[in-house]
Amino acid sequence: MKTVADFTRLASQRTWDKDVVVWVGAEASLLAALPGMSGLNRSTVDLLDFLQEGDLPDDDDDVAAVLRRVLRSRLAELAPPGGQRRILIVKSVGILVRYNLGLREFFDWFCCDRAMVVLLVDATPERIGFPLGIECRPRLLLDYFHRPDLAKHLVVAS
Repeated sequence: MKTVADFTRLASQRTWDKDVVVWVGAEASLLAALPGMSGLNRSTVDLLDFLQEGDLPDDDDDVAAVLRRVLRSRLAELAPPGGQRRILIVKSVGILVRYNLGLREFFDWFCCDRAMVVLLVDATPERIGFPLGIECRPRLLLDYFHRPDLAKHLVVAS
């Protein structure tokens, strides 16, 4: 487990190594920990925006395929332009767990030496407007993402 100061040092590095960070805490604490540097920008993606309730297939595998396709497209759009670095903040990460998407799309389509992903696990999931039938269990999210083959860094903001 890493501290907020460890995260700030990581984000301040000139390059990254396909880093994916799980941030446990409020988005405000994450934004406060980001270093203010030229050439470093951030973008935010809320995975709930990819779920159009009327357009979703009934089968979970089909929903996962739709989410993968939309995510790939969006990640390709967000790739940092030459000479710039980008931190992508991902909200509603429970969707990744619910449909067993893992992080492959992030590694294949976004992460590089100039792009890092931060998965935001809000400390207060009851404030997230998940659709009916989707429940957030923060401990389950941490167990899912904090494996050696997924996220390298776990930061708990106090």
